[in-house]
Amino acid sequence: MPVNIERPRDSLLADLVEVGPGGCRTLDGSFTVVRITENGDGWIRSDRFGLSPVYRGRASDHEILSNRPSIIAALSEALTGRLPARDLDTATHVAVLGTAFGDESGFVGVRRIADRFDVDIPVLGPPVETCTWPHVWETDDAEIKGSPKEIVSAVTDRLVRVVDRLVEDSGGSAEAELTAGEDSRLVLALVRLAGRQDSVQFHTFGPPGSQDARVAQHLSQSHGFRWEMRRARTGEVSDSGLLDRICRLSGEFGAGSIVPPEEGTVLFSGMMGEALGAKYRGCKPRSVERAQARLGETLARSQPFVKPDIVEDVLNQVGVDLRASAAAGCGSLELLDAFYLRQRERRWIGGRPDRWDGNAFPLYSPDAIVANLQLPVGERHDGRIHRAIVEAAGLPVTNAPHELPPAPKLPPLSSWPSKVWGDVVGDLARRTVDGPLAPIIETEELLRAVDGYRSLSGVERQKCTDAVTAMAWAMPEVVDAYLRV
Repeated sequence: MPVNIERPRDSLLADLVEVGPGGCRTLDGSFTVVRITENGDGWIRSDRFGLSPVYRGRASDHEILSNRPSIIAALSEALTGRLPARDLDTATHVAVLGTAFGDESGFVGVRRIADRFDVDIPVLGPPVETCTWPHVWETDDAEIKGSPKEIVSAVTDRLVRVVDRLVEDSGGSAEAELTAGEDSRLVLALVRLAGRQDSVQFHTFGPPGSQDARVAQHLSQSHGFRWEMRRARTGEVSDSGLLDRICRLSGEFGAGSIVPPEEGTVLFSGMMGEALGAKYRGCKPRSVERAQARLGETLARSQPFVKPDIVEDVLNQVGVDLRASAAAGCGSLELLDAFYLRQRERRWIGGRPDRWDGNAFPLYSPDAIVANLQLPVGERHDGRIHRAIVEAAGLPVTNAPHELPPAPKLPPLSSWPSKVWGDVVGDLARRTVDGPLAPIIETEELLRAVDGYRSLSGVERQKCTDAVTAMAWAMPEVVDAYLRV
């Protein structure tokens, strides 16, 4: 079966039946295909960046494969009577880096099949893993090549094709998110370039009058897009399940409040559009050491409640990974972007299993991402691909404040959901210090911050929320969902 993130499953399955087992790599889209015959043999063909991973474990002479490590752990317990131990390293990396690192799964003895590797499964004997994809920075066989101008043109055509196919496969029931973000504007531009304005319903979640709502209203009214406002369910946040609360906090009024699309509706968004630029803009490291130092600065700011020696240890592990990439031919100017693609991008898929499953899709094209890394570093940092696509569609790259609808007068602070958010952040923080992450947390500093949450400035409140949410993702019950694709 396909584990898919770029196109509706029914459409993909129909194409797989037509081309047969050997033709899956010829199909348009990004997916992992798992095929097991009645005899017990088979194979796994992976996607380019490991965004739809498969895990493996072994118990009582049985080899277990699944796209959910918790299923492997449960089967292992059924076979041996022992549940595999939780892996603190996975939780630590999720809390500090925002993602599991390398082949981690959250369980000792269960690991993710490496990026770029396919698997052949014989009737007898263990599965055999073989590297079949090049490194992301290796472009000899890239589909898109040429001068920067040619690359931008080809990437535009490729992404228009992605949007056009999603709308076509939706049968006229396509929806897309519209916010104030540049990746959302990229989707808007691609829909216009594809000539699909009348086939896509845009919507915005959040409180009326928010920046997202004002920008979306202006863009849709000024350029003829179908758009509507949908209220976020902020009043329900304290009664929601654990994963739902964490998802909401991750995006505050925006992404955290979005619900899965209705059956039969294809939803796509600009999520992962940042892979078409540079994640660490303004940083152009000339060595592995400078790249590692830049990541260290980011980690120290983003996770103030993890013990410094733990952050330092994680940073040293990242340094080993960066040096391995450099030894494999990755240039110093590409190190950080390549690291982000290999280690962080899959977080946005795994972190929302309820959304990216079946009929909801991020804006994603492996060929376009590889092509972006061929651009000169200055043009990546300036977002040349983003800018060119938006301008080609006749849309403004940014909006001046005077162009937007007037902001409404804000109600008193007491009527805003700061108390709701504070209660949820405090609950998550206390769950964290009482759980398996306790050894790595600066407990007193964390509890002092959440106890004074409502008195913090807006910036400090957001920093506290982000840090607590990052640690909450590392709770065992959340890791299980987070690693499900």
